[in-house]
Amino acid sequence: MKRFNSRNDSPLHRHQNIPAAAVAVVLLACPTWTFAQNTADAPEPIAIEELAAETIVTFAADVLPILQKNCLACHNQTKGRGGLILESPEDILEGGDTGPAVVAKDREKSLLLTLVSHRDDPIMPPARNKVGAVPLTPEQLGILARWIELGATGNVTDLAGATIEWQSLPAGVNPIYSVVVTPDGQFAACGRANQIFVYHLPSGRLVDRLTDPALIDAGLYDKPGVAHRDLVQSIAVSPRGDLLASGGFRTVKLWRRPRDAQRVELPGLSDKPGALTVSPDGKLAAAGQADGAVLVWDLATRQVARRLEGHQAAVTALAFAPDSVTLISASLDKTIRVWNAVSGETTHTIETPAPIRAAVLVRNGTELAAVGEDNVIRVWTLSAEPTERVTLAGSDKPVTSLAAYGDDSARLASAGEDGSITLWNLEDGKKLRTLDHGGPIAAIAVSADGQRIASAGMDNLVRLFNAADGKRIAELKGDIRARRRVAQLERRIEAANHKAEARKKILAEADKRWKAEGETVKKATAARVKAEREFAVKADARDDAAKAKAGADKALADAKAAVDAATDETAKAPAQALAERAEERAKKATEQADKADKAARDAERSRRGAVQNADLAIRSGNRAAEAILHAQAAATDAETTLAQYKADLEAAKKALADTEKPVRAVAFSPDSRLLVTAGDDHRIHTWDAATGAGLDTLDGHGDAVLAVAFAPDGTLVSAAADNTVIRRNPDPHWTLERTIGRFDDPNLLVDRVTSLAFSPDGRLLATGGGEPSRTGQLKLFNTADGTLARTVKDAHSDTILGLAFSPDGKHLATAATDRFVKIFRVEDGSLVRAFEGHTGHVIDVAWRADGEVIASCGADNVIKLWNAETGDQIKTIQGQDKEITSIRYVGQADTLLTTSGDPSVRVSDRTLEGVDDFVYAADATPDGQTIIAGGQDSILRVWLAADGKLVHTFAPPVTTANADGSE
Repeated sequence: MKRFNSRNDSPLHRHQNIPAAAVAVVLLACPTWTFAQNTADAPEPIAIEELAAETIVTFAADVLPILQKNCLACHNQTKGRGGLILESPEDILEGGDTGPAVVAKDREKSLLLTLVSHRDDPIMPPARNKVGAVPLTPEQLGILARWIELGATGNVTDLAGATIEWQSLPAGVNPIYSVVVTPDGQFAACGRANQIFVYHLPSGRLVDRLTDPALIDAGLYDKPGVAHRDLVQSIAVSPRGDLLASGGFRTVKLWRRPRDAQRVELPGLSDKPGALTVSPDGKLAAAGQADGAVLVWDLATRQVARRLEGHQAAVTALAFAPDSVTLISASLDKTIRVWNAVSGETTHTIETPAPIRAAVLVRNGTELAAVGEDNVIRVWTLSAEPTERVTLAGSDKPVTSLAAYGDDSARLASAGEDGSITLWNLEDGKKLRTLDHGGPIAAIAVSADGQRIASAGMDNLVRLFNAADGKRIAELKGDIRARRRVAQLERRIEAANHKAEARKKILAEADKRWKAEGETVKKATAARVKAEREFAVKADARDDAAKAKAGADKALADAKAAVDAATDETAKAPAQALAERAEERAKKATEQADKADKAARDAERSRRGAVQNADLAIRSGNRAAEAILHAQAAATDAETTLAQYKADLEAAKKALADTEKPVRAVAFSPDSRLLVTAGDDHRIHTWDAATGAGLDTLDGHGDAVLAVAFAPDGTLVSAAADNTVIRRNPDPHWTLERTIGRFDDPNLLVDRVTSLAFSPDGRLLATGGGEPSRTGQLKLFNTADGTLARTVKDAHSDTILGLAFSPDGKHLATAATDRFVKIFRVEDGSLVRAFEGHTGHVIDVAWRADGEVIASCGADNVIKLWNAETGDQIKTIQGQDKEITSIRYVGQADTLLTTSGDPSVRVSDRTLEGVDDFVYAADATPDGQTIIAGGQDSILRVWLAADGKLVHTFAPPVTTANADGSE
């Protein structure tokens, strides 16, 4: 028998970058195709090559690669269009919304062959499709036709052990299948094709494209920015927001954004620091002490390279010249010194009229501006012999800080205790503008691009200004972590209130039922007592009647015996009359006995019924009593939790208030994207320089932080009153920490990881996936080391598409293509409950914040709400025209966020504007104020939930790396 070997005869199987094996056939995108055809341009039918009668073709080896190349982008298990899935013979025979796609052994009635051969509309693949799929060749059509003639049988497991070959993603295939917002609401991440993009939401800028170095090292890519070999199917972020998980084909990757990255201490500081600077080449750092000494560190070795001595009082200002060797220091000893930082020699000394409070290099380092305790700003030219060039009118109150800005640093900003910031033109010494901080200023800084001015005050505030017009942009204060903690607890209290009210309602209903059952027990008991009494009376009457009947029967017998004993007619006649009377009495006694017996039997039945009713009422009453005890315990727990949250909130508010202390240092990063502030709370705070949005808080110092300075590479050096100097990266990137699973090994993760979820404590990561139409794989991994913590066997009979941990972390809800929603116990993986009611694939699941309700959505175009405790279906919500692809609860109440292929992004019954293509995923910030969503058009959109305003549209890069590294 001849066998057609498409693996050898077809160009589809060259070694490229998408797996040809069946286990990976659905890694391609699922774009929106336009089915409308122009009949004038309708293509001619494609000839079907007739294969020899003895030719054998199989689904796995011959048909599947053809479908993979041209059809599975839209007709796969996860993203099936029109309900049609083409991954397996079973799926194809079942068909979609229009019926079976193939009729076994009848090619003429097989719609799939009709459409792909262009013999009917809509032709497939459509013209001008987005994935570069092309019409099938006559040879490929012949393979498909022959497979149908042979019975359309087979399976995809034939290739389970085959070597995976990878093909390039078609140009333009960049769908967003998954999105996530970090718990602090700062960052949004999306999987776009095989890449992961991270955006900063407050400022609306791209901050990261994640790179797996192994893909570069393997030669698959020649540029960074690619995270997976295949499409990113799922994304999740840990509760702390510093660990991101992404799922692809048989792999999960964990990406870490470390806190206090590259943190090191610089030794040697022996007195309180008053100034800090880093050389332009990033090789040296210098700090001035209260005792007048200047320490210079070699940042490469992190050791003191030089100790400069000469000042007789505290050093208040330091600055490196552009050559990174010349160092200028100013002091309260009324001198400014020019040093060679390498040799330690003093090259010049400038005597000043007053102790210097602040100094800064201006005009590209050719001049020095300084202000003393006389509040006069003087500018010196730093030539062979420094000379005073201009004097600027000072202030009535002490001037505490100076900052240079503008082109060639030809402008100067000064600020002080009068609460104002003055901008100067150094060419003519004239004032340009005055900004009002509103309180005494300890330090100011101007961004390198000259667009922002920040002032740090002794009033515990930092104010951010637009340098162009002087308008105030933001007011910054306190610890962003403490502020987030307060916001988190407020949300928890809202949810706890909701839960407590629900528990109170349940308790009230249980109490009502218990009281009603009590009345029922009372009535049933009374009825039983009455029935027992009546039965006793009837039973006595039956006994009496039976005795009377027995007596009458005996009298009748005696009378009959007397008749028989009579010897003559004279004696017999009276005996006969007596017998007749006895017979009449016996008959009546019998009737009365029968009647009494019937009454007794009726009374017995009534008694048994009353006893049974009483027993049932007692058992029901006991259940009601148990229910009320359970409800009371639950209500008490809810109230206890609520009280604890309220106490925590008060403590958090106090802690937040305690962080609002004087700010003594401020600096912008070299790229003008980051603002750093520090002061008496011993911490360093980072903010978005464009908007003032809080980013992070960094610990490490044990006393007030007095000075901060950036190195050219963006690392930060800070000095504190406890004589510590710390260097760190204040804005670290996400880097790959570990990979779980291997793309060429199905033993751990059998196929695509279509869903991910972190436990509320961040210790576990749940993965959902499975082999389409065969298994639903559910596993839990330890996030600390990536080890497998638990496998839930036979979780579903088909692919798991949605996962969600309960708010308390004790349970895990799953949604799968087997049309079930299930809840498992996290502790041991046991099944708690299964929810049945969807008529199509269940795509996603979500818990309400109080843990009382779960919501599910799916390919049947509906949302279902379930009582998580009882399993009862609460509601079915209809109204969408296509599959609902994701669902989330927004905030703490009943607001639902959903996405759909119709296309839409909806918040409850409100549809957000700006979406015009199939949407796959959405998420919201914990406070519910910001919503993100992405889909087939590869655009990540950001809305404000309050008014539905579209605030950011993050489009993909103009050039996006494909799976083989090309662009």
